Amino acid sequence: MAPFDGTLGEPRGKSLTTLNQTRAKPRSLVVDDCRTILALVSHLLKDAGYEVTTCENPILVPALIFREKIDLVLLDVRMPGLTGEWVAETVADKNRSGAARILFYSSEPEEHLKHLVESTGAAGYVQKSADDSTLLHTISRMLNQRGDA
Repeated sequence: MAPFDGTLGEPRGKSLTTLNQTRAKPRSLVVDDCRTILALVSHLLKDAGYEVTTCENPILVPALIFREKIDLVLLDVRMPGLTGEWVAETVADKNRSGAARILFYSSEPEEHLKHLVESTGAAGYVQKSADDSTLLHTISRMLNQRGDA
């Protein structure tokens, strides 16, 4: 009898960790012109179990959403060149199936963020001043509404 190799009879190379990964991690795209914000939020989301892509250039967002099969876009509102509002409207035009949920993540006043959600069809918003648990809870709630998290 061969010694136990940790595979429980599965083909060689499959570990218990691989066996426990029955579904893919939700894919998120963090869009902000500030590299510090990108790094902090990316680290937070990765630690929470999300796959994370970051982007400083908002013009690339529509293509990234469809190429990377993004579930959630965490989108800054004020960026050089294009606004988060433009990105959300452009994505909404191409995203009729609702494949990617857009969450504005901004230091803009709450009333402005509420207006942007209503006018663009984004799924919601979180102010950058919110704590990490509020951000993670909001993301989880949004993805659960779609059945992804």
